[in-house]
Amino acid sequence: LARLLPDSKNTVLLVGYQAQGTRGRQLEDGDKRIRIFGEDISVRAQIAKADTFSVHADGDELINWLKTAKQPGQVFVVHGEIESAEIFAKRIKSDLGWNAIVPEPEQTFEV
Repeated sequence: LARLLPDSKNTVLLVGYQAQGTRGRQLEDGDKRIRIFGEDISVRAQIAKADTFSVHADGDELINWLKTAKQPGQVFVVHGEIESAEIFAKRIKSDLGWNAIVPEPEQTFEV
């Protein structure tokens, strides 16, 4: 990526969701310089995005998968951005009636 980004003849294809704080999100947002291994890299390559490819299940698929499990004592939603995780935890509560929370950073639990 560091070798390809400076050349305007190249295209970088971003596949799927680019999480906040990642280089992919920086490229998606149009940043003209990104830092890779401590070096500032100029972005002259074309940046394209393909939203149709994803390895992640959507909310309905995850709920359907959870329905196949025995009800746990507690569900910890720890993947995704905070807002999405909180929405999914609420959905687990409403759709399945299970206890679900999004832990705070560094929060610990005894299980």
